[in-house]
Amino acid sequence: SNVSSLDKAEEIKIFLIANQAIYVDGLIRVISDHENHNVVACVQPSDSCAGRFAKHPADILLIEQAVIEDQLEDFPAKGSFSNFLEKFPDLKIIIFGHDMAEPFVRTLVGAGARGFIDTSSTHEVLNAAIDEVYNGGYWIGRKALDQLVQNAVEMEAIVEQGIRNKIESVQDTLTKREAEVLRCVLDGMA
Repeated sequence: SNVSSLDKAEEIKIFLIANQAIYVDGLIRVISDHENHNVVACVQPSDSCAGRFAKHPADILLIEQAVIEDQLEDFPAKGSFSNFLEKFPDLKIIIFGHDMAEPFVRTLVGAGARGFIDTSSTHEVLNAAIDEVYNGGYWIGRKALDQLVQNAVEMEAIVEQGIRNKIESVQDTLTKREAEVLRCVLDGMA
């Protein structure tokens, strides 16, 4: 009957780009063991990976941190995924690695990455991250997330202070009536 096909979770296709390493084989096995995760791997990062991806389009592009760091030496971050995202705009990108610093995470979120997984994560965390990103969310490791939030709060305070300073300097050059009008506009009036 149709009930059994409805109960089965839909397959998530994952295309992995990584340098050949023993732990990558384990990672592929762990992800593939999950009932609805199907992995296609490209373990020799090169231009041919994009061609292989085009033949086997996936829902998630899982890229090793070291591969991205190598690319960042030669290209700006925005270009890291552009060749994939231009052709496959719904593609979700996850970076996996170790000790990913906040500036690296922030840069790659700006370039289109949605997930960051530490290779020391448990099987459950790894698979939960894949599912979360697949469903449209973000997944960022605890340490990088703490730094990201802290920097966002600090940045907001800096921007607010800058706006206040700018308004004060503008008010010094305004007539009394212009200052009243500015205050009304800032309060949301037409």
